[in-house]
Amino acid sequence: MSIRRAARLYRGRDAAALALGGFFGNFVLSLTDHAENGSFHWTEWIPVASSSLAVGFLLVFFFTVTTRRYWKMCVGVLLLQAVVGLAGLLFHAEADLRGPSMSFFQNVVDRAPPFAPLLLPNLMVLGLIGLWAAREGEAA
Repeated sequence: MSIRRAARLYRGRDAAALALGGFFGNFVLSLTDHAENGSFHWTEWIPVASSSLAVGFLLVFFFTVTTRRYWKMCVGVLLLQAVVGLAGLLFHAEADLRGPSMSFFQNVVDRAPPFAPLLLPNLMVLGLIGLWAAREGEAA
């Protein structure tokens, strides 16, 4: 294995590890934040489930030999994270518009921050970069 190929492979694994940590953190954060109000709405379970799915798929990357089918499924799971994040932005904004306070700003501060779900698309980009770099390192 050439030094350049090894560097690409390990840089990709490092980026994927950061994405894995981010998705695990988002799983814990979504679970605890949404549990504050008893997970009243079923939509509050969507980021919990999607983050756990991303954690599971990225863990496979580190412990087994990956196949072409795995890569395609992993890209699909990561793209799903972007959809969940954008839907979360809409759900949070709607909750703040209909919140208990007359002030939208006060609802954002006290209730659902609209930009918090956008962590998922950011992590999706980081995960895709990591998977792509690692795959290039394996193929080179």
